[in-house]
Amino acid sequence: MPVVRRLALLVVVPLVATVLFAAWGVGSTGQRARGADRLQALVVVSAVSGEVVDELSRERLVAAQFLAGASASVDPLLAQVSRTDRVVAEYRQRRGRFSAGDVEAGRLFAAFDGQLGQLSALRDQVRGRSVSLSTVLVRYRVAVSQGLAVREAVGQVGGADAQIAEQLRVAAALSRASEYAGVQQTTVLAGDGVVLTQAAQRELAAARAGYEEALLTVANGSSHSVRSAPRACGGDPGTAPG
Repeated sequence: MPVVRRLALLVVVPLVATVLFAAWGVGSTGQRARGADRLQALVVVSAVSGEVVDELSRERLVAAQFLAGASASVDPLLAQVSRTDRVVAEYRQRRGRFSAGDVEAGRLFAAFDGQLGQLSALRDQVRGRSVSLSTVLVRYRVAVSQGLAVREAVGQVGGADAQIAEQLRVAAALSRASEYAGVQQTTVLAGDGVVLTQAAQRELAAARAGYEEALLTVANGSSHSVRSAPRACGGDPGTAPG
């Protein structure tokens, strides 16, 4: 992915988070306080799951590079695994604050929890070079997709209002765009410098289209947030302050 776009993602992420938490602070008073507290906890888990997704994407790339090079050192993989495990531990801590009685939240996290539980066995196979590169890419992609599903469903599960739900959708789209960029990178790597097969070309084209669509969602959502901000503060977007 072009460097400019990578930088754009890095810049937009904290901006989205800032707008989200500002809107959230306004809406978390009075009778909605309890629901807002639950939504807050869910959004924190969503944010951390986004970090896990990012680290898993990096781990997938490092694992692919290790498997693609017969003499590649395992040290970069071990270092990345350590970074991934740190954010996975934080995710589990945050996720663990939801009681077993919160069935809806439990369903939201279940598939991602299951994928994280399988990481250890997958890593052992990668270190032992006992698994194919294509299998590794598929299994990491499944794990990432479940993390993205958490981010995309938090607004609905948490009962977010329309404005906050839109901010959550934009944040999830950023993660989705990053994943599509990672898929493109690993698809090219798996080609090992040779002409890509038709299947790989189709996957690459689909990932590129998904990436562009996700960025469009981010752009549209960010524009909507800017237009909505004056109204949220009681102002008229078409009227200059007196």
